[in-house]
Amino acid sequence: FSPILVPATIATTLLTTGFTTSGGLGIVALRIFWKLFKRLRKRGKGTPKISRIGPGPDSNSVSGG
Repeated sequence: FSPILVPATIATTLLTTGFTTSGGLGIVALRIFWKLFKRLRKRGKGTPKISRIGPGPDSNSVSGG
């Protein structure tokens, strides 16, 4: 009975450890991405808005030709 239980216990322990580790690392990665996303969104709110895009005041002068 022992030659069956020992390998089964080892396999079950390795599988459980693997699933737990991969799940934990996945949660950590999601948290890092979420914090990065929030930081980038916060940085985007502070950027100045350009009210007018066009030629500058010197564009009315006619170049000779």
